[in-house]
Amino acid sequence: MAPSHEGPLSCGLQVVAMSAQIEFGALGGAIPLLQAAVSDERVQVVTLGVDRKWRYQHIASRCTAGWNPFCSEVYVSVNSALDGYCRQPGADVRDHNENDDLASEAAFMAHDYLHIWSLHELRDIDASLLPGAGQITADNLEANVAWMLATEAVATVGLDYWFLSQRGFRDRLDAGSLLTTLTVSYESSMSREYHQYRPDLEVMSPGFLSEIATFYCHGAFAGFSVSDVRRSPATLRWLRHEVSYGEKQRIYTRQWLRHLAGLPPVAIGRLGGPVQLPSRFEDVLAELGRRLWRLVVEGDGGRRPTTVDREAWRGAPREFADFRYDNVLAMSPDELAKVVKDGAFERVSAPYLVEQILRARRCPDDEPSQLAMGHVVGRGEPSLALWAAQQLPPLEHPHATCGPRELFILG
Repeated sequence: MAPSHEGPLSCGLQVVAMSAQIEFGALGGAIPLLQAAVSDERVQVVTLGVDRKWRYQHIASRCTAGWNPFCSEVYVSVNSALDGYCRQPGADVRDHNENDDLASEAAFMAHDYLHIWSLHELRDIDASLLPGAGQITADNLEANVAWMLATEAVATVGLDYWFLSQRGFRDRLDAGSLLTTLTVSYESSMSREYHQYRPDLEVMSPGFLSEIATFYCHGAFAGFSVSDVRRSPATLRWLRHEVSYGEKQRIYTRQWLRHLAGLPPVAIGRLGGPVQLPSRFEDVLAELGRRLWRLVVEGDGGRRPTTVDREAWRGAPREFADFRYDNVLAMSPDELAKVVKDGAFERVSAPYLVEQILRARRCPDDEPSQLAMGHVVGRGEPSLALWAAQQLPPLEHPHATCGPRELFILG
């Protein structure tokens, strides 16, 4: 079990391994990767002590629930559609899927699980890679960026390309869902159109993973020309989204790893450029693609248990906190108060600090209070948010955790 954390706004929430207690029922039947996640002994599914209702009410929607695959934990928010469904064995999916929240949250959980799965598989393929462990330095930063982009490709190819867009997910869920893909604009029904310009395109093959991973690193999708996409609105829509998504992933990954390494920030305009591929990248991705195919398409995980270091890749000490990546819940009350009082945080992260402070308390139900909290978010003043949070009731949940100190919250 992971070490316990106590936070300033969470009444001493403790880390609880939820995986063994979760039953996904019909939802797990529709998305088998959910059951793979809870049965994978290397992974813990835990409830993070943040109230999802703040996001549902559009009061505090800048922050994501939180993500840190290096801890081998997948996070579920308190009062989320997924949390409510999992706490009611045998529940009807339709009763929890308003606005498609349950379907999308479940899909994101599967996406996050594939990130963790791929980190473990990469280590198993070649222990010298050690993505997610060891020390990040200026010398090995770009290699680690490439391997992390490979895990994003695993999550995208495995879930979107090979599952959601291919296998009648909506029919299997039987909840009136409109979800077809999560992070891409690819449509399997348009495959004939795509093949007009790239006849050798094979999405449903293990080798497609290497192609997408390389694309995320380099930013160019081989085999399509500018004239091709001009002649095909469907192809343009798919590839334009992928080009934009790939650039965003390069930016986010470099920002995140530089933060963990304690390296100075770099202008955002310099973060989206191509990433040089490490040695053996193609060979490793070929094997990873075969393993991912077995997991997603053939339903055979073939898991190899490995030792999990949940303290791996802890961030280097920094003079200023950055609440796009630093988790408020894992700070002591005195530490947080001092950071706010002294202004010892990156100013660009102030909006994320405000939202983190508030979402650790229960979102009010009445409209006047919600409007007042909306003004607090709009003001963007952490000291005001700390005061406002103390006026709200604590967030209570039998299994909630404060999570790790390093948590990717940038959304």
